[in-house]
Amino acid sequence: MAKIKITPVIAISIAVSSVFFFFYPAIFFDFVWDDVTYFNITSTHLNPDYNLDALTKPFLVSHNYYRPLVTLWLYAEADLTNTSTISMHLTNIILHCLNVALVGYLIKLLYLHINKKINSHTILIGCIFFGLHPATIEVAAWISGRFDLVLTTFLLIALVLDLKIINKVARAISVGVCFLLAALCKEMALGFALALPIWHLIVYAPQLEIKNIKRFLHSKQFAVYSAIFISGLVYLSIRQFALGYIYLPSSNTANHDLINSIMLSAKSLGLYLQILIIPFTNLSPIHAESLPISNEDPLAIFVIALLVLVLILSFFFKNVKSLGLLLSLFILSLFPVLHFISMTIGENIVQGRFLVFPLAWIILATIFLLAKNDETLLKSIKRPINAMVLLILLVNILNTKVTIPLWTNNLALWSWAVSAKPNSSEANANLAASLSNYKKYDEALKYIDKALDKKKIAKYLTIKGTILGNMGNNKEAEITLKDSLNYLMHPKDYALTLQKIATAQLQQNKKEDVLKLLGMAKKITPYSHSLYLRYYQYYIQEKNQELAKSSLEKAISLSYGEQKSYYTQLLTEQFLSE
Repeated sequence: MAKIKITPVIAISIAVSSVFFFFYPAIFFDFVWDDVTYFNITSTHLNPDYNLDALTKPFLVSHNYYRPLVTLWLYAEADLTNTSTISMHLTNIILHCLNVALVGYLIKLLYLHINKKINSHTILIGCIFFGLHPATIEVAAWISGRFDLVLTTFLLIALVLDLKIINKVARAISVGVCFLLAALCKEMALGFALALPIWHLIVYAPQLEIKNIKRFLHSKQFAVYSAIFISGLVYLSIRQFALGYIYLPSSNTANHDLINSIMLSAKSLGLYLQILIIPFTNLSPIHAESLPISNEDPLAIFVIALLVLVLILSFFFKNVKSLGLLLSLFILSLFPVLHFISMTIGENIVQGRFLVFPLAWIILATIFLLAKNDETLLKSIKRPINAMVLLILLVNILNTKVTIPLWTNNLALWSWAVSAKPNSSEANANLAASLSNYKKYDEALKYIDKALDKKKIAKYLTIKGTILGNMGNNKEAEITLKDSLNYLMHPKDYALTLQKIATAQLQQNKKEDVLKLLGMAKKITPYSHSLYLRYYQYYIQEKNQELAKSSLEKAISLSYGEQKSYYTQLLTEQFLSE
């Protein structure tokens, strides 16, 4: 019986099909975490001016997030599909599969680069390692992971063009454009610009000989670096023009004194290495850390010692030089999220989704170095190494299979987060909000009080006020919600809290300030369907049928899915049943 020859195309196809098969259930997952804010509560995408907002305003999460390309894509897709979770999840999974295919194609190009026979089995293993590594679950199963997915796509295309295009000018322009597009998706693209010279050292001058370094810098890559530098200036100009600033320091910053900043960066790197190498016990949507961290933190000290050891040994041993290059590539690609620059991070000092492109790059660089230096490996250790690789791959796949369903809905996600990080105030608060949505109010109060015991902030007070209102304790709800207004809040969160205070007052028949509160909220979020539901509730109490009906019709026009069905049913029962 003739053996079926596995070609690179077949290997990539098998990998892509396998990744799609594993992630297919995520197509039917709900909005979770930040998705709910973007597409449910605020209805930002239904604002006819959202194109201008996406181009000229920071993204919702932080005043330093400027991500117009993916924001426009998400809002346009929401408009076209009536905010279909199925469509948006499917898009993410297709993008992840595309990135898997690009990794496979890059492995093929790297083999061609060193004039070696293409190993299709290596392509298959590399693709599956990337596609089913647990660190990629977050971006593939979570709609808001789109930013990292598209960033990865543009940067992988940049690597393809860098290897494929011979003409220096055409190569430089192509890579520069991809870098600019990636930067307009997410600020983390900076890591690509910093790490690209290390990648070029690996691919063109891995022996680190001075003459080789000078040669590739001047004759091969100078135009590419120039194009990236120009693209960076263009990006900064766009950002300055759109936002009016490049970067704004936050009062909630990760950095403190210099030593503590170094320790925090080292610990962050250590946690990313743990997720990369042994993700089986390190996965969670929350990686909580009390700041400032200890200057005697054992993980930070270990990472610093490891880096110093690798640096010293790199001067004496050829194989350690390769490890040093891989570590340098990994560190620089993650540089924007290693807290060398002050940034707002809340409890989280690392995020699994930030690993997606660095993971792809490390896989590519490792395979290239092994392929190039394969003859130096002793034959006696090849089988144990292959067995270890396959074992790690199998454990990764099983871990991915178990973890994907934890992103099904907010209740599943935050139950997992609390079990992984029981002392995280953020995880406890989000679990409380999820339990409240399932009408488990007593249990929800337990978790939100635990969060508030650790940290009293507007978000947690708003969640508690909402839970109290759902329980019918409107007086306490009003007091708690008003208390939350004394803390710094995002404008849209502030507007939503005003709506909730108005509801609490309506439930107590205190109607004198309701219209004022709703009017203030309307100035901030004029396209919020929940706002017009509250107008409807107010006018029903005032027995103004005409304004009640028009408010409900407005809520219907600004809603979708279950909410739209609920409002439509309410309209039918209240005004059209006869």
